[in-house]
Amino acid sequence: MNLSLSEDQVLIRESAEKFLSDNYSFEKRRFFLENKKDSHNNNWRSFAELGWLGIAFKEEVGGFDGNINNLMTLMESLGSALVLEPIIFNNLIVGKLFEKFSNENSIKYLKEIISGERVYSLLFSPNENYKNLISNSLRVKNNKDKLYVSGKYNFVLGLNEFDYLLTPLLFEDKIYVYLLKNNMDSYDIRNFETIDSLISSQIEFNSFELKDSDLFTVVNKKDFFEKLDYIIDYATLSMCSQALGIIDTMYKLTLEYCKTREQFGKKIGSFQVIQHRLVDMHIVKEEMRSLNYMAQLSMEDENYRKKNISLNKLFLGTHAKKMAQDCIQLHGGMGVAKEMNIGHYFSRITTFCSLFGSTDYHKERYASND
Repeated sequence: MNLSLSEDQVLIRESAEKFLSDNYSFEKRRFFLENKKDSHNNNWRSFAELGWLGIAFKEEVGGFDGNINNLMTLMESLGSALVLEPIIFNNLIVGKLFEKFSNENSIKYLKEIISGERVYSLLFSPNENYKNLISNSLRVKNNKDKLYVSGKYNFVLGLNEFDYLLTPLLFEDKIYVYLLKNNMDSYDIRNFETIDSLISSQIEFNSFELKDSDLFTVVNKKDFFEKLDYIIDYATLSMCSQALGIIDTMYKLTLEYCKTREQFGKKIGSFQVIQHRLVDMHIVKEEMRSLNYMAQLSMEDENYRKKNISLNKLFLGTHAKKMAQDCIQLHGGMGVAKEMNIGHYFSRITTFCSLFGSTDYHKERYASND
């Protein structure tokens, strides 16, 4: 297998690294955290101008080419810069949903996503029981030939800034997908900050009237979840690619720190036990990269896709997490200081381990696809 980057991937990585180095340094990221709304809007426009919002989609809708290898190359770079914008939720998931459940307006919506003209989000909580949440969290009632929705959704990512919300609802054994305009008078949204400075939201509907003009599509329940499973696997692999960029950067930061930090009159990198740990870290990092490439190659084979995505997530929740902990330990108490970037990388890895299914869930999923 040839694991070297293609010409397109080299260009994507180089352009991403240059932009992020100039415009998304650790200091600028801290500024973005203090000015979330303006920073999100400005950065989102920049992502669109660079073509990043179209890289996962076909050329006929204004995208780049929809090549998964190119997308994962970008995701790795975004992870290494700890990008705050929820590109997986506001770009990848909703765009793929418009692709899979297309109607006469899908291309229009996709073009708005790719150009950054509109921000779309999906009412979705990234954990293993998302099917139950879609089926049971919101209740639809028919009253005098009008449909009303009530209920609450917790831990939704990508709702801090959006124009339209794709809302899947179970009604009479079919999934009705509504496209709701952002209207704070129609439902209540409360935002919370996660440990890695992302925004998680709680949204609550109280007898909100669903209008026919807002209905995007109606899909058989089984067909909807089969296609959504593919989209969620795509998003999970994208998150694992970002985690690969994080792990790679944590290793480089720790290696550099060990070369400069002195203890007992010597650089700690000269101690054999430290050298052995750094070698072990390098092996873990490269194993993670190999698993990621293997999952990219199997995305269109349902059985191997599920096994390899779960294997990526298992590795992230065990070996990669342990490596991140080792990086923090080698930095000592400084590793968890807000002024040190290594701690911010560790926080993001910790959050990623809890998204799109726990290790127990993916162990069971991997075993069930033998």
